Amino acid sequence: MNKVIHSSSRFLSIFVTLLVLSACSESTKVSNLDVATSFVLAVNQNNSGHIIPLTGAPLSIRNQEWESATDGKGFVLGKAQDTQLADQNQIRNFFEKNIRKIGVEGTTPAQVTHALLKTELSGIENQWQGLELYLFMRGMGDVEHIFVLGINSNRKVSAIYYN
Repeated sequence: MNKVIHSSSRFLSIFVTLLVLSACSESTKVSNLDVATSFVLAVNQNNSGHIIPLTGAPLSIRNQEWESATDGKGFVLGKAQDTQLADQNQIRNFFEKNIRKIGVEGTTPAQVTHALLKTELSGIENQWQGLELYLFMRGMGDVEHIFVLGINSNRKVSAIYYN
């Protein structure tokens, strides 16, 4: 088990290093899909050091928990907790404190439109404007949990939504 984790961590280190180096090269284009997938792999390995080079500042984060519906039938999205991180130090501190709370089961995203996430992004649409969105499945409990990354034109994660 330790060998598998070490091997996986080594693979991620090599992949992120190549991703960052290739982003600096004009001849090689890193796709937003590559950035999103690398970001989620780093989250799942609790590796904030690999998240930082993939993240742009400012970073907008919305966490929204599910709660029981008032009629007692099912669940609804609860109050959103919005966080705005202005620089890389704030981003680093956030992930060092919170990364273990965020797990993403699915590592293959679906590219989605803003219209699909109208409810989830209500009130913060301007922070997601112009971003390419990638939705990952976090897992299924009583409800389906999602993790969405917004990638900007510089191929950096600049917005995150999770519930």
